Order: sequence, then C-alpha cells, then structure tokens
Amino acid sequence: MLMSARIIDQLDDDPEIAAWVADSLREGQRRGFFSLRCELSGAESCAVIGVDGTETAGFATFWHPRVGHDFVWIDLLWVEPPFRRRGIGTALIKAVLQAHAAPFRIGFGSLVGNAPMHALAASMGFAPWATQFEAEVPA
Repeated sequence: MLMSARIIDQLDDDPEIAAWVADSLREGQRRGFFSLRCELSGAESCAVIGVDGTETAGFATFWHPRVGHDFVWIDLLWVEPPFRRRGIGTALIKAVLQAHAAPFRIGFGSLVGNAPMHALAASMGFAPWATQFEAEVPA
C-alpha cells in the first residue's frame, strides 16, 4: 500500500477537499463518530492522505499555534471506512507533527467510546489530560 500525504494550509484553498471534509464530518456525526459541532470555518489546516493513487483516504484538520503559543490542536481525524486499520490515522498524526517545528505540544479530543482512537493515541505516546462533559437541555 503506497501512502502519500500533503498539507493544505487553509482548507478553503482546496474547495474539492473542503467539500469532502465537510461531507465526512456530517457522515461522522450521523454515525455517532463525532459529537455535534459547528461547521468548518475553512481556516483550518488539513493533512490529507492518499492511498494507491486516491487522494481521499483520510484527513486531519488542525490549528497551528498562534504567535507566542506552542500548542497544535487536531480538530478532526477521519479515515474512510475501506482504509481503516491500515496505519492511516498514524500517518495523519505524523504528517501534522512534521508540519511544525519543534518544540511544541499537540493534542486532540475523542469520544469516550472511541476505542480505536484511544488505542492510536496510546500507541503514539499521547496521554489523557482532560475530560469533557455534555448534557442535553430540554426546551
């Protein structure tokens, strides 16, 4: 399996990839992989992985550190279902890491029940550092 990665500085710079990312976000929300959230702004950076000639096997949107800060936040990580469990998630995180000059800190969130993401994080040396709580408030 031949993987290729590229970084898009601002998601809006590539309308085709931006549309695919937005569609994947909606599909992930529909399937319960992502919590409900606002739409993408288009200002996010994006790592894209292609496999064997296809450009759209997986992506990670992320935010660069602001001046004076050293924290990179991976906002979304998505691997298309036919490409899962093949190292693409790892390759996406590595692409984000390589897009920044060390030293810096990096983080991301995951739903509590997302065991594959938790395993990926642990395999790459990430450790839990926060818990988020959510509640639905009826009308």
